[in-house]
Amino acid sequence: IVADNGSTDATRSVVERAARAGQPRICYRYVPEAGKWRALNVALSVCLGTYIALTDDDVTPDPDWLTELAAAFETNNAGFVAGRILPKWEREPPPWLSPSIYGVLAVPDNGTEPVMLDGSSHSIMPVGANMAIWHPALTRIGGFRTDLGKLDGTLRTGEDHELYLRLVA
Repeated sequence: IVADNGSTDATRSVVERAARAGQPRICYRYVPEAGKWRALNVALSVCLGTYIALTDDDVTPDPDWLTELAAAFETNNAGFVAGRILPKWEREPPPWLSPSIYGVLAVPDNGTEPVMLDGSSHSIMPVGANMAIWHPALTRIGGFRTDLGKLDGTLRTGEDHELYLRLVA
């Protein structure tokens, strides 16, 4: 499901061309109201899957991304899975840009070992660019809040963390 959140470029035609190819099946929805979470709620309203996998337009998922997410759900009987996000720098980042602040840039490494996310870990930050949620759990908590995130030109953030805390609760 592609929830096009008010783009003004060729997104729609690119998605329609990919949809005509037939594999995988693609559903396009245009969402004129600003806000990632508004777009995700529109996508959620037409989603029939058991798990909802989320990524962003500036992310290149690993070819085995969906397989790995599905395995994490099965292996751990989880309701929520988050993965690593590794930056692809165009050039070496400056020395002051420490990996300890990568979470602010939405590129938290989060390590290579599975960790149970129960709300007590402050070193792991689930980010919407690489997460998946069991559909009934997302429905149970009321979907995505639309009053958070980067709205109306603000730099306000925290919606990923808020979603994580509601899922844990």
